[in-house]
Parts: sequence; structure tokens; C-alpha cells
Amino acid sequence: MFDKSAMRRKLFGHALIAAAGLISAASACRKEPAQAAVAVQKASPVGGPSASVAKPLDATSEARPEPHAPAAPCLSVAGGREPALPDLLNQAARDFEGGRYDDALECAREATRTDGTSVAAHHFRGAALAELGHIEEARTAYARAMAIDPDDPEVLRSAADLHVRRLGSRDDLELSLQYVKRALPRAQRGRDRSLLKELHLLAAMALDDLGRPGEALAAANKRVGNILKKSDAAVAPVVDAALLKEAFEQALHEALKTVSPMSEAAFADGDYTASLQALAALKTPVDAFFDNVMVNADDSALRANRLGLLAQLHAAMNRVADLSKLAT
Repeated sequence: MFDKSAMRRKLFGHALIAAAGLISAASACRKEPAQAAVAVQKASPVGGPSASVAKPLDATSEARPEPHAPAAPCLSVAGGREPALPDLLNQAARDFEGGRYDDALECAREATRTDGTSVAAHHFRGAALAELGHIEEARTAYARAMAIDPDDPEVLRSAADLHVRRLGSRDDLELSLQYVKRALPRAQRGRDRSLLKELHLLAAMALDDLGRPGEALAAANKRVGNILKKSDAAVAPVVDAALLKEAFEQALHEALKTVSPMSEAAFADGDYTASLQALAALKTPVDAFFDNVMVNADDSALRANRLGLLAQLHAAMNRVADLSKLAT
């Protein structure tokens, strides 16, 4: 079975390298080929992730004809039988990873003909189309995948990447932020650290391109500061990872560990704008933390640990300037 984690690492290499300079080089990032990772549907009698009842934002898009010449069949099966869906998806994954995007597209097409409700098949099709430069068709393919499962985090990540790095208008950037917001709950429940990192970085890139890094930081910082002020005693910025019980506090801790070194490096180089821009990626996990985690828990150890996490966050956010002055 194809290794989805390995594939994501390979396909998002460019995106993560670009994000290492985080956000200050966001416009340059969009000039590089987008590396859209695809969730491979595992072989099973049922196949495909479960569907949600939510309506995707752009699922009304109609499929457009794709200007490609007929290709050879994706797979040949002994006895003239039709290839099974998992075999088609795994072959599409191998072709995609090997840079054979025309072949990957043909396998994805055959997979959608085999099972039109396969999220992975439509996802592969969108990813291959994006690599081949057929952006509108890719957008439609992602929309069809989201019509089946509106909250699939892998599809939402790829759609957000398309809107940030390939399209880039204000509306596209705003839509990408909505996709990231929708993707985070399932990504956090799945504790997929690589996927969470990619989602946070895409959100930071979009916010920076929208000219809103200060806005993103100030709003989050205000919430953190208000809670710390209400504490009966001074809070030390110390966290015991073993006491992080909730998925959302774990996600915030991981995001802080990912983003802080980037911000600190920019700060050390005297690039204070880039330092703040890097921290803009924390707004989404901070919002999720406050929406889902009870900071003042009854358990004193949990409460102290969560306050310590917020103290670390507050210190990182205010390294360059007092962000409370930006809040409205």
C-alpha cells in the first residue's frame, strides 16, 4: 500500500522550504510549482472516507471538458477485467510521485469512472490537473471531492494550496483561510503533525498576502493576555507535554514549536517584520484552542500547564512589540 506520509513529505517539499523563509517570501513561493499531496484511498470492501452533511463553498462548479488527448489505459488486468479502485489509486500515487502527471491523471479518471464517489480519485485528478497547469479543472475536481466529503483535511489542504500559491487573488486568499479552518478539526483529531504544519503555514501565507499579519497576531494576543492577567499568581512559561491531554492544546503546542524557531531566526537577523509574520500562523491554532479547551480546568496541574502554554505563546508574540496596541 502506498505510504501517504512519505508522499506528502516528497510532494510538499517545495512548500515547506518556501515557508522556512515564511511569508516574507510568499510571493516567490507562488511562482514555484505547487506540490499537492493526495490522500490515497486504502483498499477495503467499502472504500472512501465518510461523507459530511456540510455544503462546500464552491461545490456548485460544473466540470469543464479537459483538453487532453485519449491516453492508454492506466492498468491492464489479466482476463480483460476492470482494474479495482485501490489498484488504480495506488498506480496514480506512484505516477504522481514519479512526476508522471499525465499518467496519474489517466489513472485518476479511470478511478472516478469506477467509483464516482471516491474522494481520493477526485483528489488525485485535481492534483494532477494542477501540476499540468489546468487550474480551473483542478479547482472543479477539488470541489467535486469536497461535495462528497466537505471536511476531508487532505483535500482542503490541497484546495487551500491551489488558492494561495496558484491563484492568489483576495477572494482566493480568503477562501483558502476558510478551507484551512474547515480542515483543522479533523487534522487535529487525527494528530497528523505534518498536515497540521502545512495547514498553519498556508494560513500564515494567506494572511500575509492579505496584509493582515498584525491583525492576526493582535486578536490572538489580546485573548491570551486577558487570561494571564486574571491569574492569581505570576505564570511561568513552562509546559509539561505529558499533561497536554486535549488535541487542541497539543496542536497549539506543536504549532508553537514549529513557528517559534522561524520567528526567532528572523528576529536574530533584525528582520522584525518577518518575525511577526511568522507568528501569524499561530492565530488559527490559538482560536481553536480557545474554542475547545477549558483553560481554568478543575485539575490544578492541567490548569497550571495550560496557563504555562499561554505564557510561552504570549512571550513569543510580544518579543518584537507590544501587540496589544494593535488590537481594536
